[in-house]
Amino acid sequence: MSFHASAQDITLQSADRLHLLTANLRKMDGTYSISQLNLDTCIGNNDGNFEWGGEKVEILFEGDDHQPILHAFLKKIDGERKESRINLSERIHNEDGKFVFSMFILFLFLAGGET
Repeated sequence: MSFHASAQDITLQSADRLHLLTANLRKMDGTYSISQLNLDTCIGNNDGNFEWGGEKVEILFEGDDHQPILHAFLKKIDGERKESRINLSERIHNEDGKFVFSMFILFLFLAGGET
């Protein structure tokens, strides 16, 4: 399940070179638990573009619309900064009140519309 649809009090914190996503996530029993995910372990900078599976990115946080979009100015190889964005719900999910990062997206295709 995309985490933002089952979350309260979503925050992004940057301290001591760590970038933490924190939220109260709904568990299967309907209660909520606080969960954190270190974004430095799942998002990186590839020449000014966000990259899933990378590491260590400098982040400036901005607001979002209805999707959990992370905006940042990322340093390119030539030293210039480039504005970039990434939808956190593409790979970060809520599994029974805990953040889970999925490196791969699973697609299911049904032939002819039949199951």
